[in-house]
Parts: sequence; structure tokens; C-alpha cells
Amino acid sequence: MNETVPITFVPQNVWVSSTLRTPENSTFMDDANSSTYYNSSVSTAPPRKKSIGEIMNQFTEFVIASKLYSIYPFVFGAIGIVGNLFSFIVLTRKNMRTSSSCVYLAGLALSDMAYVLFYMASIIPTSYFRKDVEYWMCTVPSFLVSLSSHCSSVIVCAMTIERYIAIRYPLKASYLCTTRRAKIFMVSALIVLSLVNIHLFWTLDLRSGYCVLNKEGYHTFLSIHDVLDMSIYCYAPILILFVFNGLIIKQIKAADKKKSTMTNWDKKRSQSASISKMLLTISFTYLLLTLPHGTLYAARNFWDYRSNFHTWAIVALVNQINQMLLMANHSLNFILYCVTGKRWRQQFFHVFTACRQKKPRKTVSRYMASSSTTEMTDITNKSSNSTNCRY
Repeated sequence: MNETVPITFVPQNVWVSSTLRTPENSTFMDDANSSTYYNSSVSTAPPRKKSIGEIMNQFTEFVIASKLYSIYPFVFGAIGIVGNLFSFIVLTRKNMRTSSSCVYLAGLALSDMAYVLFYMASIIPTSYFRKDVEYWMCTVPSFLVSLSSHCSSVIVCAMTIERYIAIRYPLKASYLCTTRRAKIFMVSALIVLSLVNIHLFWTLDLRSGYCVLNKEGYHTFLSIHDVLDMSIYCYAPILILFVFNGLIIKQIKAADKKKSTMTNWDKKRSQSASISKMLLTISFTYLLLTLPHGTLYAARNFWDYRSNFHTWAIVALVNQINQMLLMANHSLNFILYCVTGKRWRQQFFHVFTACRQKKPRKTVSRYMASSSTTEMTDITNKSSNSTNCRY
């Protein structure tokens, strides 16, 4: 393994990772004046130039970033794959598929699981087997990571808007918020977002085992797409979630006041409020974990992060914390469901604990039902016979 942190390509404009990506044995970035950076840090002109790894490993921030990079992808990868798989199994059960919210949550679990899987597939080859990486191992995982992350953000937004419609206009929700509409929307979003990210198959290059964007050949296009990418994944969802979550909270408070004045509060409304609170938790978690990413992207225009090596070390640490939060965003929904969703918990325990015990109970109940039916038939026959005799 290299002495440098093997920062790999991450499609969601993780600008700090792209600036730290350097080939093996290079003294600095390809697009920077390496001799200037070297001479500004080392004035004694040693007989052997230090590699970028030797220089960067002198800083505590860079060492911490290296440790984080070697741990969090595998921890959140395991949690994300297993948790999203369990979530998808529970949410696609027959009695859960009747709700459009559950359809959206199932789609979110699938896209989050795809993100974690293909993110791991993108970093493992380029981090540990860089000399054997082929071009398709760069483009395909990068495309799928970007596509799945965009799908997750769009689904969270659609789910939040739909929940507001269901609370604010309950009479219209019966035909606006249907499972069929939810499926059509997700398939349409998948097609559109695939077209948005298809450029990665020709704008990515493989240089010294690293997957990088070809900014020289597609500078104007990538600059425009950069803004579009961040708008889809970060800025537009943050704006939508802030607005509609505020409106949902307002409606829930009004419903709670109404509940206190009513004696016969409908069970269905109570269940709807519980679902709304669970979706609010998911939305606010998305906001909390993606907001630093958007802030860092905006800050790159005001922060001279190329001033010296120590600044680069700080950037490396900030980037790894930011990427860890993004991966947590796609891995922890399973835990949020368990904490906030009562109905989801019941379905989860029913699937993974009660199913094995239910089969013998069905047999016994069927036997008892058949026995009682036989007994009732015998009693009826006896009573009819006795009646006939009397007659």
C-alpha cells in the first residue's frame, strides 16, 4: 500500500479529494507547480527529493485522515449493505407495498445499498491494486455511484413532498399519492439521472492507476455539470427539505392541537402522524449529513487551500470526515427505521423472528378449526335427528 492516502474519484464533486489525488512517487499534483511547492517547504535542497507521501506524513492531520480512510469505508460498508438489504426485504412485503411511502423507502434502500456497494467497488481496486486497474473498473463503478447517490437525493425529496400533500390535502392524497405514481416517478427519475451521468464514460481518464476527470479536454462541460451535480445531490434537496419539512411540522402541530380537543381520534390519522415523524427524521438526517459537503464545495472559491503542505494536510482530514458523513448518509437509514418506525419494527421482527413459529401455529389452528367444524356438524346432525324423531 502507498505511503500516500489513496484518495479515489468520488462523483459528488468532493473537490478536496480530487486535489489530493497524486500518482505514485510524484512530488506534487499534476496541475500544480511542484518545484515551487517543494522549494517553499524545503530550503536545504537535500540530495534526494522527498516524495509527497513522506512530506505529508509529517502532519498529524494527514496521518489521522489516513487512519480514517482505512477504517470507515469498511465499517459503514458492512452496516449499509446489511441494513439496506434488511430494509428492502421488510418494505417489499405484501402488506407494506400498499403504502406509497413504503414504496419510496424501498427505492431509497435499494439506491443506498447500490451506492455503498459500488463505492466500495470503486475504492478497493484503485486503492490497493492500482497497477492492475482497467478502464472499465474506473468508469462503471463511478457512474453507478453517482447515479445511485442522485437517485437517493431525488427519492428523499419526492417522499417529503408526498408526505406534505398527504397531511395538507388528505382528500386528494388518495389519488395523488398512490403506489403506481411512486413507481412511475422512480423509474422516470432513474432514466433522467442516467442521462445526466452518462458523460462519465468518456470524461473519465485512468492516470497512473487513478480515476480522474479529464478537465483539459472537457473543461467547459465539466464546469457546467459540476454545478448541476451539486444542485441535484446537495443544494436543491437542502432547499426542498427545509421548506417542506417546516410545512410538515406546522401541520403536525396543528393536528396535535386538534387531537387534544377530539375524543375519538382516528387510529389511521395517528398512524399517519407516526409515519410523518419517521420521514422527518430521515429528511433531517439527510440534511445534517450532506450540508457539510455543500459548504465545503462552496468554500473552495474562498479558501486558498494550495498555500502550503500543512493546509493540504488539513484539507485531507476535512475531506475524509466529509466523505465519512456522506457514506453514513447512505448506511444508517436502517437504524433510523428501527428507532422511529413502530410499524416497521413490528414488520421487521415479524419477518426475522416470528415466521418460523407461525407455520406450526397455522397447522394447529387449521386442525382446531376443522375439528370444531366437524363437531358442530355432528351436533347439528344429532339435533336434526332428534328433532325428526320427535316429529
